[in-house]
Amino acid sequence: MSLIRKAISALAWAASVVALAVVPALAQPLAKPAERPLLEVTGKIKVTNDGDKAAFDRTEALLKPIAKQIFHIGPSGAGHTLKLVHNMVCHTIFLSTCEGARMAEAAGIKVADMIRVFNSSNARSYASEVRFPKHILSEKWDARSRVYNLRKDLTMAVATAGALNKKVPLGTVTRDLLNVAMDQGMENTDFAHLYPRFDDIVADLGKK
Repeated sequence: MSLIRKAISALAWAASVVALAVVPALAQPLAKPAERPLLEVTGKIKVTNDGDKAAFDRTEALLKPIAKQIFHIGPSGAGHTLKLVHNMVCHTIFLSTCEGARMAEAAGIKVADMIRVFNSSNARSYASEVRFPKHILSEKWDARSRVYNLRKDLTMAVATAGALNKKVPLGTVTRDLLNVAMDQGMENTDFAHLYPRFDDIVADLGKK
């Protein structure tokens, strides 16, 4: 994605046009569109922006009506790359929390108790503060994204790391776990279901 952004930026520059990318990032959980007016929903979006800093400064005011926070990250492609890094870390932490919860259950510890302790300690994360309480422990299973989307994010992130000649072993294992989930038919399944299926996914890891 960042390579495409750079190519677009180069074409725009050749035509005396400055290209800026606005990438949704670090979004807070939103109500369903039918439950809130559009402006209230979009007003919670946080975005990263990359490209020419002077052009960003001139156009920042245009983004403020739809963005809660705006970050200028760097040259063309930086915003998309950071979004991939963000998603890689976010999904890896989620699966790590699933792993810990399955271990806690095996030891006879209630997952709800584990989450309460996590949220009062250094192990807290978006997964423990939001995903588990609202979408898993509640048994609503409504994290509102498909397993396919997580696998897409990790595949792109690992590929980008390779292009940068950086090894990402934790990200790679997360991608591999999501590949197994896809092979098990979870492509269109809400990713909250990765938790109850976690042991089955791990059992098939590395079989191919």
